[in-house]
Amino acid sequence: MTTPLRIRRDINGNQTYGLSFSDDSYWAQVPAATVATLTVPNGVTDAFFSFTKATDVYVRLNGSALTTPPSGTTLQLAGETELNPGSRKVTAGDTLQFYCEDVCEVVVNFYKTTSDLD
Repeated sequence: MTTPLRIRRDINGNQTYGLSFSDDSYWAQVPAATVATLTVPNGVTDAFFSFTKATDVYVRLNGSALTTPPSGTTLQLAGETELNPGSRKVTAGDTLQFYCEDVCEVVVNFYKTTSDLD
């Protein structure tokens, strides 16, 4: 079952998240200068990312494969690639790609957005 990401109002009437621990959590240790992939599971709408402290992790949504740049060159970011994203909207079947220069740990928690704002 997909864990709902509930959007609520706090005591002051502001929108806030009510995060529970996710039933759809993925953890990986990504070797240095390699690309790891993860397919977004069915029934989810949002991904929350966590990374090893002080590590730069590039995350690409779909698109062509992230490639390891030749030594001394710059990693080319194209399409939907971001550095250390916090949370992003996703669709079931999307492919997430992760790349980091050094060994890093990546955690992705998936949620299905619901709202109590009405």
